[in-house]
Amino acid sequence: MSLELHMADERARTAGLSPAEREWRMKWIKDQHLHADEPIHVDAVHRQLNPVRVLYRKPWDNLYKHFLRPSFGVYYGTLSRILLPKLLMVYFALCTFHYYNKYEAKGWEKHRGIRSRPIKSTMESYDESEAQYPGINERARYQASKYGYSYPDFAKRLDHIGDSIEEYFVLFVNGYINYGLMKQSRLVNYLILVTLIFLIYYFWFLEDNVEIGVEKIRNIIFDEFCQFLERPLSGDEGGIKDPFKFRGLLVLFRHGERSPLIPYTSKSSPDCSPFHETDRRSFDSYMNLIDELNYYIAVDPMFSNFPRYPSRSTCEIGHLTAEGALQLVRLGNFLRRRYENSNLFNSLNHNISATSSVYPRTFQSALAFISSFVDLRKKPVRLNASNTTYFCTNDDCTCSAMKQIRVDFEKERSDYWYKNTSSILRQHVLDNLAPILGLSTIKHPLDFIDVVLGRHACRRLPLPCRRGNCLTSNDVEHMTQEESETYKQLFKHSKTMRKLFVVEATGVLRHAYSIIQKLRKNSKGDQIQILSGHDISIEPLIFTLNLKHRVPPHYASRFVIEVYELPKNFQISDETIFMRVLLNGVDQTFRLPFCQPLFKGLCAAHRFEKFINDDLLKISGLTTFSEICA
Repeated sequence: MSLELHMADERARTAGLSPAEREWRMKWIKDQHLHADEPIHVDAVHRQLNPVRVLYRKPWDNLYKHFLRPSFGVYYGTLSRILLPKLLMVYFALCTFHYYNKYEAKGWEKHRGIRSRPIKSTMESYDESEAQYPGINERARYQASKYGYSYPDFAKRLDHIGDSIEEYFVLFVNGYINYGLMKQSRLVNYLILVTLIFLIYYFWFLEDNVEIGVEKIRNIIFDEFCQFLERPLSGDEGGIKDPFKFRGLLVLFRHGERSPLIPYTSKSSPDCSPFHETDRRSFDSYMNLIDELNYYIAVDPMFSNFPRYPSRSTCEIGHLTAEGALQLVRLGNFLRRRYENSNLFNSLNHNISATSSVYPRTFQSALAFISSFVDLRKKPVRLNASNTTYFCTNDDCTCSAMKQIRVDFEKERSDYWYKNTSSILRQHVLDNLAPILGLSTIKHPLDFIDVVLGRHACRRLPLPCRRGNCLTSNDVEHMTQEESETYKQLFKHSKTMRKLFVVEATGVLRHAYSIIQKLRKNSKGDQIQILSGHDISIEPLIFTLNLKHRVPPHYASRFVIEVYELPKNFQISDETIFMRVLLNGVDQTFRLPFCQPLFKGLCAAHRFEKFINDDLLKISGLTTFSEICA
């Protein structure tokens, strides 16, 4: 019985419904609204196959999974999966019928088989056959004289042949040729058999190994860039123990996963909801949490028009996805656990400052991180806005010429890639890869990486194909290598890039400088600085500080500066403040040239202060800030 009851009839509804019927009707209508996760396809429910069908379908299912669907797409791949086995079955049935009809026909020699010809009448009378076929009886009689009164195969023996070398040579050649043809025929049959066995073994028994082999490079690249939620975080943050006391922390992170900055060419965009059901439920809980924490997080008026969390499933150009927000929640939880044994959160006497660039994706990422990293009910936080992506809050680290310097750098970067990339790779990118991704052109590898991650890899969709050409994980790996090499060479030779990166690194490093200065003045208050930025916020720090990392930094990348204080009874010099630098959980303090020598793996703060005041500008080849912006 339908739960719609009699109210399915429009005339019954028009005649009038009681309040109870109206409530029932309203519930029924709401039940028709599908959840974002529905309809849910459970393969075990919709396809209950017996073991025999599972056995003979497995090779074709693997072929579809590993070749047909990635190569031809879901529609044509599924169509091929359905038609090919049926066509092959028809073909083999026809071949079987043809074989039995031709070679297994019933005749005078055997009684089994298919009777393909009408039965002919036999002639048992000698006179009757002679009358109808004159001379046939004589020709059918065995003529012993024809074979020298021996059996017919006697002539093929060699022991009766004379001593002529020519006769032996002719016989040897003929025998060798006949043997070679027979051996060649066997070899072909063996090759066909081995090929069939290999194909069956490849698509049947090696399902897991094939998947691992095909996906190995893909997983390494895309796991790093997309930062899938099932991928566990690791890092050495908070690893310094006694006798040092943890006093200050600067965390700069890139926003979480987002949609590409390049508009979609098709009318439909992929679903941006979290991939796993547990993550979808986690995002629902996260949205409720953010709504509850509105009172504890004060935001700058510049963020007043921004939503506090991203859309649950819609992909918007350049906007954070639901998984991107959960990545920062995960990062906040991870760092909270790493620092929970330190004194940083044990006392209420700590100052927390949070800043975000004025973009929805960085604003939402900042809220996600703060919600899990800070106990807001004990310590409310204000989220400030930065007009720049490099968090310069004073006039001494920026100028009006910075926008033009970045434009010049991006043009110089594109020109360098066009001129210095091999012509084969450049032609392959422009003629093959760009059309596959629906791009008119690719000005730089970053455009390519942005579209691949936002539309396919981070959506866990197969890499696209077009007219027989398919994008592969090797193409993505080559483009990331091109990007890293371009940045590496440009930083050596481009004065524009060095000027830009020095200025953009100054903004972030001055926040760390400020933390050290405050700790020197106030021995009680601990300092925490949170910065929510972009990949271009972290890249300048990588090159100016000589850090080791792939370019561009992946989603939710983190740059951390930890500040420690050495108690007076352990002092070996006048310095009491030390620091260390980590990038994505890896301690890279030893790579800082201005910090040598290190003290128990830490950099003395006065060396860092000297670098900021005297040596940072020298990287650009200039001595004053006014020269950079001139």
